[in-house]
Amino acid sequence: MTLANPIFAFCSILAVGLAGYLDSNTLHTLHMKIVGIAIGPIDTIFFGAGVLATCGGLYAVVNLRQGKMKSAEDTMKTTIEKS
Repeated sequence: MTLANPIFAFCSILAVGLAGYLDSNTLHTLHMKIVGIAIGPIDTIFFGAGVLATCGGLYAVVNLRQGKMKSAEDTMKTTIEKS
């Protein structure tokens, strides 16, 4: 747990840097209109983040559905047996 906060802070800094790089260099010439809606570099970055979050959520739903929860009685029995 000691390393969790610095790792999260580093990942946040890295994500902000990557978004800034994408906006200023890679996607700076992106300007489209789709069905009358203007789409630019910031919209594309937010769309990409949304797609990644949705994929992560779907992955979690599929893989966590297989888990089984213990009942409170089983947990109490295990705790009593260990002590």
